[in-house]
Amino acid sequence: MKLTAKTIKTLALPPGKTDKTFWDGGFGLRLRAGGATRWVVQYDLGGRTRRMTLGTANQLTLGAARAKAHDILAAVRLGKDPAAEKRQAHELAAETFGALLARYLPHTPAPCTSAPSRRSRGAKSLPWSRRSRPRPDRPPPIACSAACPATSPG
Repeated sequence: MKLTAKTIKTLALPPGKTDKTFWDGGFGLRLRAGGATRWVVQYDLGGRTRRMTLGTANQLTLGAARAKAHDILAAVRLGKDPAAEKRQAHELAAETFGALLARYLPHTPAPCTSAPSRRSRGAKSLPWSRRSRPRPDRPPPIACSAACPATSPG
């Protein structure tokens, strides 16, 4: 069926159906029982059929939706997979600083706890007091790493 402005106004769900897509080649209009209408495009790539939503009928006009579908189908003919590209874009957008920090923190060494803080030793005191210097006969605390200044010799 050729989708035109006139035919779109006459489209309705068949009785007993909750979902129906009216196709015009690889381009179509999907009607739902709740009243939602969405423009869709369908294509075959690598032996699999893919379907993408272009937008609602309220957001896109027939001409804009058809042009968008034409661009997607042209990209498929060039060997691209627009659905995979869209999914990758969503995954990339989901990589916020908090998400990256959660992946980064387990791979960082724990902070050194044996070095005295500046506040605890006072601003005018010596950089290392005798009490804070690690004793050679005792192992360093577990939280210290090899790069910790409190455990380095000298």
